[in-house]
Amino acid sequence: MEGPDFSDKEGYDDFADTIPLTDEFLESSSLPTKAPPIEKIDHRRRAFLNFAAAAGVATALPIGLTARLYGEQIVGETIGRNEAERSLQEILERLKNIYGINVDFGQFGADEAVRGIHGEQVKFLTEKREVCEAIEDTLMCYPPAIYKKRAAIKAIKIADNYGDVDQVEVVGQAVKESGNIYLERHEGRSDGILVMLGNIIRDAALSSAERKNKMRWVLHHELMHMIDGVDETRWTNDARGLRYDEVIPTNMLPTLYNYELDSLRQNSGLKPEYAEQYKKSFIGFVRSYGKTNGSEDRATIAEDLFVFPKKLKEIIVHDPLLGRKVDFMKKEYFTMSQGVMDEGYWNVMLEHSENPRFLAEYVRLRSEFLVKLPTEQFEKYVAKMSGGDLTDVDIASWQGVYTRMLDR
Repeated sequence: MEGPDFSDKEGYDDFADTIPLTDEFLESSSLPTKAPPIEKIDHRRRAFLNFAAAAGVATALPIGLTARLYGEQIVGETIGRNEAERSLQEILERLKNIYGINVDFGQFGADEAVRGIHGEQVKFLTEKREVCEAIEDTLMCYPPAIYKKRAAIKAIKIADNYGDVDQVEVVGQAVKESGNIYLERHEGRSDGILVMLGNIIRDAALSSAERKNKMRWVLHHELMHMIDGVDETRWTNDARGLRYDEVIPTNMLPTLYNYELDSLRQNSGLKPEYAEQYKKSFIGFVRSYGKTNGSEDRATIAEDLFVFPKKLKEIIVHDPLLGRKVDFMKKEYFTMSQGVMDEGYWNVMLEHSENPRFLAEYVRLRSEFLVKLPTEQFEKYVAKMSGGDLTDVDIASWQGVYTRMLDR
């Protein structure tokens, strides 16, 4: 069965095809929105002291000093909020202008507890900025061929719950047809694998960097769902090393998905205790959630490919089946990125996964290299990296992309 058609996505031609970031952006020492941490304010504390506390302070301090302290508090909170609002607005505009994606927080945190003297508390503005930084760091790893043409993401929405958003072909939290990704604020699943953004944002046990890594983890997972066009038969044969028209060897039973084990138990006489035992085996998987089906298998692998590549490399040394799946997915990314995400890309990822700017620079340089390749060399390069799986039509399509970019 052929995968979905990702050609002629509406609005795709409004964006650069392969070079998403400018030299000035990549070479700047720091982004304007990567602001230094702002002191967080407890959401239970009101901007003004309550009446009883205010009365106590008033009896202990001279009236003039009390008024001055109140004034300094107001000025301090106002300055902090203005800086936080400016920082958040800048990254929201950059996500829209560079990546073509609107981040919509909707009613996220819009209750009384988040209000300060004149508006939203700095704490919540800072949380929103951290979410946007995680989104930008995630997108920076990909050429636009991934997130604009294949996924065609138009918006990322942060919601209190799914009841606040339209239910249109939801896959996990990714919505394919509308080009949106919905991320729930509060815990709404119990599987423990697909972590909710809201839980991460407010997890006091995590550092800012750890929270951002977990947010990136979620986003890479969901993006994989949106771009995944892998034919399941090819995945089964080439990545998993199985053929359904043949008897499955006993030593391969632990590598099956849970639903496949259930089917064997119901239809082929596999003993229930063996089926349950094999479900606990993680041979060929990065984590248990990947045993759900092929789609979740690929999405969980994508998490570690982009966020924890060194850990993944260590695992596949002792798990050749997982290594086979990883190699398959790298070839898929090569094709989906139209030749940009090659082996050199993954080498850079291995060394600099925590600094997506290195990936963005590699994407830019690789794109420029491909643009300038003569046709014959380009065809040889593509054939070598893809294993000769691409047709002349595919190659011509890729060259058209680069030609349009040169015209700009």
